[in-house]
Amino acid sequence: MFKSLVAGLAQAGRLWRLGVLLLFVSTLFSIPLVLPIFWLVFQSTKGTAMAQQMMAGNLDFFWFADLVNQRFDGISIETVGLLTIGGLLLIGLIYLLLQTLFSAGIVSIVTANDREPRMWDFWAGCGAFFGRFFRLMIFS
Repeated sequence: MFKSLVAGLAQAGRLWRLGVLLLFVSTLFSIPLVLPIFWLVFQSTKGTAMAQQMMAGNLDFFWFADLVNQRFDGISIETVGLLTIGGLLLIGLIYLLLQTLFSAGIVSIVTANDREPRMWDFWAGCGAFFGRFFRLMIFS
């Protein structure tokens, strides 16, 4: 088991571009989920001294209580909640499909022991094994 772990880590070190691709895609999909929350904090604290404190990362309990009790004009937690949940479902579905595609490519890279893997092999594996991985995703 330890030998397999070392071999897997060595192969992952050689495929650093693949790791960068996966990190970039994960970061890209997380940005639209954070924007509604950032907009809510920005709109509700605009023109107050609380804005700098909230943007510095200090969540204030009283601000959250005012938000739940709908004390801000034109801003409700229901609207932002619906936007966030709708975005989460849509982006989550797209992310799930993309990760299924990438998993198919990763498996094709890991199983190709005859030569040094290339990014072309990854993309070819994505296309070759996506159908099987998609069926597994639906089944699971």
